Amino acid sequence: HFAVLPLLINPVDGYVIGNRGPIRGMIEPLMAGFFFDATESDNKIKFVQRGRASAVTIPLADLSAQEGNLGSTPDPFDLTRQQEMELPLELNVVYLNSANNYQPSQQAARRIAANSQTKVTIQLPIVMSDNKARQVADAMMYSAWQERMAGSFATSREYAVYEPTDVVTVVSGNASQ
Repeated sequence: HFAVLPLLINPVDGYVIGNRGPIRGMIEPLMAGFFFDATESDNKIKFVQRGRASAVTIPLADLSAQEGNLGSTPDPFDLTRQQEMELPLELNVVYLNSANNYQPSQQAARRIAANSQTKVTIQLPIVMSDNKARQVADAMMYSAWQERMAGSFATSREYAVYEPTDVVTVVSGNASQ
């Protein structure tokens, strides 16, 4: 069973499936190009658009949940930051150009102020216009730099109703994290 929540994307003009294989491998380029995630819940696969509003606000005091009395309370966030050198300086999106007889074309996004020398090429078997491909390249570059901070936290069972794709806001006093 599939459940497709309203995805805020334009219709796909075309998509090439070159070989037989797992469906997941066929959907992943669409997920990358149109910024949505997948999760399984209630025996259904759900596709959820990124950038939605926060589903819940969790007070900082509700973090660091643990079973029993294990002594000291762990840090509320386990944060890691990706090294700037590992992030792309240039990101190229290769796509099928609808205005050029479906020939492969590419659009690039560059970050001017960075210590990185990494150049990344992402092949998307998706038919797009030059303008749409440029928007995808810019969004992928922005996303790579915004997602350089990754973290995890634990809460009480009170928050178990939320799914992995739900946006969460954590607040401490007047500031949100």
